[in-house]
Amino acid sequence: MNIVNSFNPCKFAQIFTLGIMSLTVMNNVAASQLVPLESYWSKQRGDNILCGTEKCHQAALNTGGYHYLRVEGCAFNTQVSGTIPLVLFWHSKRKDNVTVASSRSKAEQVNTGGYRNVRTEGYIYKQQRKGTIPLKLYWYPKRSDNATVASRKGIAEQERTKGMSFIRIEGYVYPASNCE
Repeated sequence: MNIVNSFNPCKFAQIFTLGIMSLTVMNNVAASQLVPLESYWSKQRGDNILCGTEKCHQAALNTGGYHYLRVEGCAFNTQVSGTIPLVLFWHSKRKDNVTVASSRSKAEQVNTGGYRNVRTEGYIYKQQRKGTIPLKLYWYPKRSDNATVASRKGIAEQERTKGMSFIRIEGYVYPASNCE
């Protein structure tokens, strides 16, 4: 039997279409599980905050003079395989919010004293997966301010701020275009 002669274009089109439909359904399910990680800034407090929950968004907009900057990336709204919690901490004396996921950063917030765990803002991959970008933590000692960013613009802003230091990668998120 000649393989070329046995090729059925109609059968191939059916299989190809079913494959595309399956990928689309999988992408829609994944997209419905993603929440935008929104970045806010308060000039009044000299503080950055990264929010993934409605509670955080409302608190940022209703207290401390925060204004919306951008979507930094996308996190999962529930824990899925390979993800870790992205946790918001608050330090009342410093007036500093910090959103972290790595075990080292979480331990540092607890050990620093004064930071308290507020809530989980989403779930991010611990290890890089195809299509994800790093979520980076920065520290600015003059303001006692942490900034957690993933977008090109967010990273560029932190890196051009004199005195701002890159601390570590907290985990991996999908780019903002996946959840906007």
